[in-house]
Amino acid sequence: KKAIKDGKNGYLANPGEWYGKLEYLYKHPEDNKKIAKVAREDAVKHYYGDEFRKEIEEAYDYFTN
Repeated sequence: KKAIKDGKNGYLANPGEWYGKLEYLYKHPEDNKKIAKVAREDAVKHYYGDEFRKEIEEAYDYFTN
């Protein structure tokens, strides 16, 4: 699954689209705060704690055995 969901917890852009995304960020600071909050919540939910540690350990075991 994708870690970044465009417009929800971050922004994705192809080459040539960055100017428009950056302009949007500049003109809509209130949206930046909302997206930053959701990004942090997603990071804590999906990438911290025992479940994430377990996934890392399984990946490590897979590649080292």
